Amino acid sequence: MRKVASFLRDQGFQIWVDDERLMPGTPEWEESIENGIKQSIAVVVLLSPDSKESDWVRREITYADQFDKGIFPALLRGDKETSLPLRLVTHQYADLRKNEDAGLTSLASAIKRYIGANASFSTPEAETISKPSIQRKMPSRSWMLVGGIILALFVFGALATWISDRIYAPQSPADQAPHATEIVEPTDSTESLPLSSTVSEFISTYLIDAIITDTDSFDTPETGKWNIINGTVENGMLTILGNANYDCVFYSQTFSAGQGAVIDFIYSEDAAVEFFLDEGLFGDESYRRFGVYIEAGRAHVNEYGGGNKDGSGFSGSLVLKPETTYSILIAYLPDAELLQVIWDPSDPSETLSYRETMDSSWFDLALTYFVQAGSGTVQLDNFLAIQFSGAR
Repeated sequence: MRKVASFLRDQGFQIWVDDERLMPGTPEWEESIENGIKQSIAVVVLLSPDSKESDWVRREITYADQFDKGIFPALLRGDKETSLPLRLVTHQYADLRKNEDAGLTSLASAIKRYIGANASFSTPEAETISKPSIQRKMPSRSWMLVGGIILALFVFGALATWISDRIYAPQSPADQAPHATEIVEPTDSTESLPLSSTVSEFISTYLIDAIITDTDSFDTPETGKWNIINGTVENGMLTILGNANYDCVFYSQTFSAGQGAVIDFIYSEDAAVEFFLDEGLFGDESYRRFGVYIEAGRAHVNEYGGGNKDGSGFSGSLVLKPETTYSILIAYLPDAELLQVIWDPSDPSETLSYRETMDSSWFDLALTYFVQAGSGTVQLDNFLAIQFSGAR
């Protein structure tokens, strides 16, 4: 699902998917999906034998039909008999099973043609999703597979740039869909750069042969390196606005063993902030997460293995304070070890650190880097994606 969403964003589409922190079946979750469908011009349904058996997927398809939204099935697993629900038997679908690239291209082309034929599309004023005023925080995860099943993507109307230039009149801020950045691969120019002397000196106490594979100073609003669900790039900062859904930002590339990330951050006094690497579906037994949760000036290990939070606390002398710049390193070490360090750049001797060796279920993961906030604001700067040969 992430791959489909990333591809469509790369084509210029704005994508909305329901948030994983909202539990299925709750009023907030249902309302979020209803608003997402109403605000969109089209719905992409990811098909598999699991999704065909999902009551919620069928309800979402029915709801999209009631509001005359374009429905675009994409077949990921199974076949027509095992994966195609009755309501979609008359719909053509994009087949991603054998040739994923061709299937994704076909899907994007079909959506563009549909938008071109429905140029009068507009969202109901009563259901518009207004963009929060800029403070300094982040968004949360942009998707959830209902009950462990494939869910739908909701495609907003102000899509590819050339389409919006030809079709859509300017909208007021209250009528605009949430911002989502284009996602692209890191450029060759940022690969294998040496770390700066200051960062290198500090990180070398933890990692061996660390080099930069990507950077982002957030000087350009549309870097294409981040999926921004609820945040703003402005004045050289990526600002996340906290909300009850923990709407997030996440980096477009995944991390494997021997890779990690460093970023500077500032949080407000009322902030509840999370930085973490994860893989899988939140709540599933196979879900894995490793990171930090910061609230009321205290850092807590934010670790899930098999759906249950575990892990002890940080060690170190650093006392976190709001409105202060800190740096954080989260690294996926070889042999299923994980490391995180928070430090004060003005006094690197002040640190909080945590390192743990995981079980075999943590081997060979493709981890995504998230930052999200449940309240307050957090500002990010000086992002570095790094790789290394080992840890000390």
